[in-house]
Amino acid sequence: MLTYSFGVIEWTQTDLDNVNRAIGVMFTKYTQTDLDNVNRAIGVMFTKYRAYHPKSSIERFHLPRKKGGRSVLDIHYEQIEALRKYFHLKEETSPLHRAIHYEQIEALRKYFHLKEETSPLHRAIIKMDKGITPLNLRKKE
Repeated sequence: MLTYSFGVIEWTQTDLDNVNRAIGVMFTKYTQTDLDNVNRAIGVMFTKYRAYHPKSSIERFHLPRKKGGRSVLDIHYEQIEALRKYFHLKEETSPLHRAIHYEQIEALRKYFHLKEETSPLHRAIIKMDKGITPLNLRKKE
């Protein structure tokens, strides 16, 4: 299934099998490379049916039509945003989610301060973080 600005384009099983064969992966595994290959296969299909120019900007593929794009939704990005919104709402309402959130922040803070002694990269990140991230690495608490 491909979500598009005017609705949903339903693919037949044959179409999905052809795309699956073309990119050489199963749709149950989603790595960034796999998603890029799917995007490429969709772009090829759009070009084949003259819905997209072959030399058109790749970045415009996922932009909304109002901004000059083709409005093809990036499913990977949409899923990440949906999860981010879900956990952000849960963090505000659920004590368990809030506790997990702060536990993760503390674990990451400890990790960065542990690596500070041996890694110049971590040292530089700590030096630059003046309340920019939720970790607030400059504070040693």
